[in-house]
Amino acid sequence: MILETGTKWLKEFCKKSKALERLAPSVLNNLASISDVAILSEFRSRLYEQFNDFDCWLEKIIHNHFIFKDFPLNNRFGTYEDYFYGILGSYFFVKFVVTCYMADKVEKNDLTDVFSLLFRLINHTNFEFNAFVLLKQAGLNSLKKINKLLL
Repeated sequence: MILETGTKWLKEFCKKSKALERLAPSVLNNLASISDVAILSEFRSRLYEQFNDFDCWLEKIIHNHFIFKDFPLNNRFGTYEDYFYGILGSYFFVKFVVTCYMADKVEKNDLTDVFSLLFRLINHTNFEFNAFVLLKQAGLNSLKKINKLLL
């Protein structure tokens, strides 16, 4: 489910983002070598070995994103629960793309670049709403179901 959903979202959002278009070839190239989610777990392990402070980076970036979006005061769509699902979708997508993009890279500059390009898309579009809609369309409408996507 992770591979299918992540790949589908990447292709879908590439249509709307020149920033993501720059990342997509590398991500798709690395995804071409994946036959199952176990290899994706290997990519993730390698990422965490190279950048043992990765979770701290991601936490700070997401925190800045919340400030930028004026969360929770700016309820952009639906209920707060809907928006929360959109945030979870954003988290999934960021972690998926970063993990796949960094599979063949080791430089901190590459990690910085992928984060900046992803958040150019996320901060300047209705990404959370789109993620919420895609999750709902896929029947991922509960925390238990969404949890299957989180790396």
